[in-house]
Amino acid sequence: MAIQPALTYNIKSNKIIGFEDWIKRRIRRFADHAIVFYIRCLASGHKMPVGYGFCNSATTSIQLSRCVKEWIECLQNCDFKPMVIVCEKGGPNIAAINMLIKDTRAQYLRHNKIMPMKNVFQVKKECIVSLYDYICTSLKRCA
Repeated sequence: MAIQPALTYNIKSNKIIGFEDWIKRRIRRFADHAIVFYIRCLASGHKMPVGYGFCNSATTSIQLSRCVKEWIECLQNCDFKPMVIVCEKGGPNIAAINMLIKDTRAQYLRHNKIMPMKNVFQVKKECIVSLYDYICTSLKRCA
């Protein structure tokens, strides 16, 4: 999502907000885009934002795959059980998920194992199924 570049000082965290900011890394480039990560309960359907990041122009697929993995690990550390990731159909988004799947496939090959499914990646030995938003939208229309 595009945002207006601006700098503000957060007294509580003693940080200047408005630069490119990822979970474990801040860069001195003005942010003009924001990305929000949220979870959705499969039982109730409630959505809850869990984190955000600021970037300069669009998020790269490498940065996005790193963030997805880090947020899933954070959720797992809080005893959540992420099962599915739904990805919008943008090029970097699909490339990021494909990177995670490719990394998982490489781990399986190194250990001479067969992957359980094609569209799955692992974080901390837990399988995460990847779906694309346009497939979910199409399924909703059919129902």
